[in-house]
Amino acid sequence: MLGERKIKKMINVILAASPAEQTEVLCIAGQGGLTRFANSAINQNVANENIIFQVRCANGKRVGRVFVNGMETAKLREAVRDCHEMTLKMEEDPVFPGFPEAPDEPYPKVSGFSEATNLMTPMDRGNAVLELVKITEDEGLTVFGALWNQTLEISIANSVGVYGYHPLTAASMRVVSSFKGMTGYAEKSSSSIENITVEELASEAIESCRYMGELEEIPPGEYDLVMEEYGVAEYLHFLCYDAFSAQAAQEGRSFLSEHIGEKVVGKNISISDDPLTGEGLPMPFDYEGVPHRTLTLIEEGVAKNLVYDTYYAAKGNTKSTGNACFPNPEFGAPLAANMTVMAGNSSLEEMIRKTEDGLYVKRLHYLREAHPKKTIITGMTRDGLYLIKNGEITARLKNMRFTQSIAESLNHVAAIGKNRKLLAEQDEFTGIAISSLVPAMKFRKFNFTGKTTF
Repeated sequence: MLGERKIKKMINVILAASPAEQTEVLCIAGQGGLTRFANSAINQNVANENIIFQVRCANGKRVGRVFVNGMETAKLREAVRDCHEMTLKMEEDPVFPGFPEAPDEPYPKVSGFSEATNLMTPMDRGNAVLELVKITEDEGLTVFGALWNQTLEISIANSVGVYGYHPLTAASMRVVSSFKGMTGYAEKSSSSIENITVEELASEAIESCRYMGELEEIPPGEYDLVMEEYGVAEYLHFLCYDAFSAQAAQEGRSFLSEHIGEKVVGKNISISDDPLTGEGLPMPFDYEGVPHRTLTLIEEGVAKNLVYDTYYAAKGNTKSTGNACFPNPEFGAPLAANMTVMAGNSSLEEMIRKTEDGLYVKRLHYLREAHPKKTIITGMTRDGLYLIKNGEITARLKNMRFTQSIAESLNHVAAIGKNRKLLAEQDEFTGIAISSLVPAMKFRKFNFTGKTTF
């Protein structure tokens, strides 16, 4: 780790060298490692260490942005001067409100840093994989997957008073198990590697890969569907980008456009963006330095809020909710990066037991948007699709394709799990993890449109 003092010194070099009217500097410094395994053997071990500066300059309503990858003083000064020169050649953006001023109150205190995760070595990861392989080989399984850990230092400052620094860690282990042509799955994410237990993951990987005879096949159609937390996280992930974002709503791409304050899904559905919860990957401020807070998005089926950064808040004549996105050349809209779905009171076993005729799925795969405004997506089941008859799992099925509106299905949720899982996806550009804290769900009349041969 570089430490706050060193990072702050580099940020001050950039701010001091800027000739622009306003300047903002975001620093993301990270280090981590990844161990991949296939056929029950480690096949790759990599490490990364990186530092990214995003520099934004504003002259009047002209705004420019550059990225700098390095720590050399001359390079940092050159970057901010280039950014300033860029703004002078740009057209004015009448919406630009200026960079945020310092908040009236201190940033909320959160702890998302684990020393155990920060100090994790390749040998630690290798030993965890070895333990997994030993347990699963005793059951005749072959395993594939990855174990990664990441430490990030995020600091934001601007020339109108904002300054924040926050260190955080994240770790995740994913396991795909294979036995007699069938596959299973297990995953666990946390800010602390100490919360990720190999025995627990191995047990789940074994259980989800149990042999039930040859794969059976059923015709496409509407089925009651019990979906585990993995599938729910993948399924609802699209809402973070195209439903809850103020940009999508202002452009008419969100199903919530013009429907804030109205019932949009079932009364048993409540969703928030919660970057402060200790169950997730907490962070006290967004990537403009606006304080984070827990924001209700849907409450008992009623749309309550969209997520805003300062730009789209100005465009919508409101205030930022603290949801400025991490820097990415391909995506810059406000983002609900810490989606949390309220738990229910059912267990997975109860959902299955109360299903007369339906399906049970472990997770989803290859999801693509078909109609963002209607929240229609298409995708495949993966690593475990089962037939339920009279409250019991009776057969393992070949995977199927579905085409379904997320909003429509959230109007037909028959049961919600009382336990939740944290799932995290890393952004490839910054290493920042986008997290979802979700329960299992049982959907009525889920639309399956095709079948496969596997």
